[in-house]
Amino acid sequence: LWQDEAKALADHFSTADPEISATEATRRSLKTIFNLGSTFYADVLRAISNLPDAITNAPRQKSIVALSRRLYASSAADSIRHLADAERQLDLNLNTQLVVDCLVNQLAAVGAKPLAAHAQNDR
Repeated sequence: LWQDEAKALADHFSTADPEISATEATRRSLKTIFNLGSTFYADVLRAISNLPDAITNAPRQKSIVALSRRLYASSAADSIRHLADAERQLDLNLNTQLVVDCLVNQLAAVGAKPLAAHAQNDR
């Protein structure tokens, strides 16, 4: 789903500014999606902190609250950091596919850590 959104955004950036390359349009779209991801994880932190009224992405509140029950605050903060690092890597002109692949792996690892920790604590 996010890949479709990235392509649609890249098309929008290319239309709005015909002078930019397709690669630059892709970078801009990915940076926008990474920023939205950071906002999502910030809302997860708000939910973890029992501040549901502070959640800014109201249409996704159910998903945010559900994820907040599966992550530690430090894991949500790590996710925000990984998204910010990926955005910086795009600014440094790193390979976009490599940046995305690494980010996906990092976010998956962050999500798996608390679940494994909970499973060990339940034994």
